Amino acid sequence: MNPPFMRRSCRAWHALRVTGLFPALPRLPALLLAAGLALPAAARDQDRAQEAVRRGEAVPLAQVTAHALRTFGGRVIEVEIDGKGRRIEYELELLLDDGRVIELTYEGRTGSLTEIKGQRLETLFAPPRPERR
Repeated sequence: MNPPFMRRSCRAWHALRVTGLFPALPRLPALLLAAGLALPAAARDQDRAQEAVRRGEAVPLAQVTAHALRTFGGRVIEVEIDGKGRRIEYELELLLDDGRVIELTYEGRTGSLTEIKGQRLETLFAPPRPERR
């Protein structure tokens, strides 16, 4: 059985994912502190990413998310911000309309898409097939 603090934090994260309250993500470290939880490494990466955006060294997460939704559609179900040295990477998981989940990796400095992972990726950019009657 998980310790009580793990159950609270998992429930809170799940609520963010399910309800689509991703605009609340910038306030996540403050929410965790208010709930009496320690800041995980992911929150430190998020703080570094926010500082990089303020300095103009990275694009905002909202810009990357908008590109992903405009290009692939679906819903964002998970966001990870990885900080490696001075480098920032955004990883988004999308639930597509056909039920597939794809993972997109964006370079934080430029906001360019660097990697796509998932099943049947060849169908993402293929023209739709005409319906048979």
